[in-house]
Order: sequence, then C-alpha cells, then structure tokens
Amino acid sequence: DITLASLQQMDEYDFEQLVARAWERQGWTTEVTSGSTDKGIDVIATKSTPFEQRQYIQAKRYKNNNKVGSGEIQKYSGLYARNESVDSVVVVTTSNFTKEAQTVAANRNVKLVNGERLQDIIKKYNISI
Repeated sequence: DITLASLQQMDEYDFEQLVARAWERQGWTTEVTSGSTDKGIDVIATKSTPFEQRQYIQAKRYKNNNKVGSGEIQKYSGLYARNESVDSVVVVTTSNFTKEAQTVAANRNVKLVNGERLQDIIKKYNISI
C-alpha cells in the first residue's frame, strides 16, 4: 500500500508526474509544466467530454504537520481569475488544508484534494509510484 510518508518523500517532479497520471486515469489529458515558468501551475488537465474543461493543478508535497494555508489558496485562485479558459483550480497535497484555506477555497471555487483523498485515487486507479 502507498503511504502518505512515501508520497511525502517523493521527488517534487516525480510527485507532479504522479498527480498527472492520477488525472489521466480519470479521463483527463495532462501536461506537466516546467519548473520555473509554471507560475504556480504544476499540471494542466483538459477534457473534451462531455464538454470542454480545463483545470490548473498545483501539487503540494507537504509533511503532515505542514498544512496548506489560506494565503496559498488565495494565490492559486488568482490564476483562475486571470484566465477565462480555466474552469477550476485544484490544489493537491500529501498533507491537509487549514480551516481558513477550506473556507477560502469554497468561496473562490478552488477544489481541494488532501493526502487521504489522493491515496484513495491512487488505490482506486492502481497507480504505481
């Protein structure tokens, strides 16, 4: 079984690739963006059925005690606001989100995937790391 600890110890680039594979197994086409020019976007996911959709995904490989905070969610929600072709921004972490981050995400249409949900996706779609 894949543990959160094993996900948290992955190389950052490998983790981004893993997130991209997880979305591909769910029917998305993905592109992992290159490091310094990504502007906070790690993966761009697109889908054409049942209609055109585009997601910007930010992958946060954090330890359990390091939760994603509201400031980061505000920053990523700005990516959505600046680009009309984006349907949603998704933040994926190996950790969790603060209560404030969850509130900001709900108010700004940012989707959150915490470590437990990521583990569930990896198991459900039998993704190897």
